[in-house]
Amino acid sequence: MASKASSLMRSSGNCWRNPMRFSVEAAALKRAVALVSPVLPRRATVPILENVLLTLSGDCLRITANDLDQGVTVEMTVAGEENGQTTVNGARLKSIADTAPAGAQISLSAAEDASKAAAVACGRSRFRLAVLPVTEFPVPKPVSGIVLELQPGELGRILSASVCSSHEDARYYLNGVFLHRKQKELCATATDGHKLAHIPMSLPEGGEQLEDNPDGGGGYIIPNAALRQLSAMGADKACSLILTETAVEARIDLGKDQGPLIYRTRLVDGQFPSYSRVIPPRENFEGAALVNTGHFRAALKRCSVALSAVEHASSGRPKEAVALHFENNVLRVEATGALGEAASEEIDIEWSGASLRSGFNWRYLDLISEAVDSENLRFWPSVEGPSRFEPEVEDGRIYVVMPMRT
Repeated sequence: MASKASSLMRSSGNCWRNPMRFSVEAAALKRAVALVSPVLPRRATVPILENVLLTLSGDCLRITANDLDQGVTVEMTVAGEENGQTTVNGARLKSIADTAPAGAQISLSAAEDASKAAAVACGRSRFRLAVLPVTEFPVPKPVSGIVLELQPGELGRILSASVCSSHEDARYYLNGVFLHRKQKELCATATDGHKLAHIPMSLPEGGEQLEDNPDGGGGYIIPNAALRQLSAMGADKACSLILTETAVEARIDLGKDQGPLIYRTRLVDGQFPSYSRVIPPRENFEGAALVNTGHFRAALKRCSVALSAVEHASSGRPKEAVALHFENNVLRVEATGALGEAASEEIDIEWSGASLRSGFNWRYLDLISEAVDSENLRFWPSVEGPSRFEPEVEDGRIYVVMPMRT
């Protein structure tokens, strides 16, 4: 009778079951946990959110993290012994993998009963990690909607527009990249009101299902937090992007020995403003410049030294305005600081117009120059209105920066 009772208790869902067991190279586990750990909150009001969900099926281990706003799952190949699920503290699991000796193997066994602990072995080290009930873990719900099949590098092109996104709570609808269809192109646009990036690309497979929104309205605003995560997870990889009215899911192909990485998050709930009128056509300008990007950025940084001690009376922040003077194929960068402090530098350029002087925030110019990622930068400056920037070899990308008083 006792033997029969014990057997019944072991089969109960609330009691001890055979523990899940697997072993894996520490380096492989380190890479996988690093992909999900950015989603883990440092101090969660709900303890289960600090844990990762481990699901073992055969030789496939799925690691999932979720903070209720965004969730990520990554698959990896391990040597599985007993299938099962458990949750362990993600930060501690990451620390074990990070500090493992080179070439070490990590083995983990854990019961499905939350009253038990997970046992982790790595070389001659032994760890006992607390577990929480699997039933408490908020598994991210799959997203079903329009599927865009992005080729390697195309996700990174979309994410690159984030250099101009806003981080102000007051205009939350600017806190991300606006993804939308414009005729036969998929466009990523971002602005903070001072600078703007417009990044078009050929309409990918599945893009014909998107509504044509040539100038704001409709579309999807991917939040800044998601942009940061996706940039770190695999911006250069092939990706399936699944879009709904409220959420986005990215399935990124990580390649050999790893299954797809699945990232899900909510979209920004708002309407992106009309932006086309902010982008000035080339014919509106009196002149155009071709500037070596490296020389331009170096001159900006050197001249900004004169601004470090100057603060605006209203904001208390350092002054960041520089003056650019275009004349006779020479660009002079000028910065004026406090107590007569000043800096200037001249660089050779190609200039097609009459003498022109305009002011800009030097940090915005530096960000745009870096984002263009081209040996030379095409620059259409304006004294009072927005100025236009493009890479030397035209690829559709347009950047806009508003002028600033010097």
